[in-house]
Amino acid sequence: MKTRLLFVAAMLGCLGTTEARLSACECVGPISPCIAAGDAQAVFVGQVVEVTLVIPASKGETAPPAPFLARRVLFKVTESFRGGVDETVEVYTGSGGVDCGFAFSKGKSYLVYARRAASGQLTTGICARTREATRAAEGEIKELRLLAQEPRKCRQS
Repeated sequence: MKTRLLFVAAMLGCLGTTEARLSACECVGPISPCIAAGDAQAVFVGQVVEVTLVIPASKGETAPPAPFLARRVLFKVTESFRGGVDETVEVYTGSGGVDCGFAFSKGKSYLVYARRAASGQLTTGICARTREATRAAEGEIKELRLLAQEPRKCRQS
């Protein structure tokens, strides 16, 4: 019994020290808004209206673009910079953690950088520079407005 308890305690101790190595979600270092917008098919600021768990087997549900994209987020778009999104738009993301899903909260506004899946649905995650609108880097919205008016090549920085 003592041996079993010591084994469990040792395993729990190891788990705490290797947590970062167990994560499958690793993002490339920070990229500029210009480069992130160039990689995205849609960039907008929007307020979250609804976050829904998607169960692909449900009848009448639109299947997510990939099995790991477990949440559908409905946004009311307040400003669009790229992709000509509608007044309301759905974006899929994972549940968080190892699938790189973004934790959106109902009622909050976000600056969203999204890509189109092969199915045409928009997707985003924590590696896409998506963030709360209030946490956008100083000048980021201004730069995106300029890019929307006059697209240009981005400097690598």
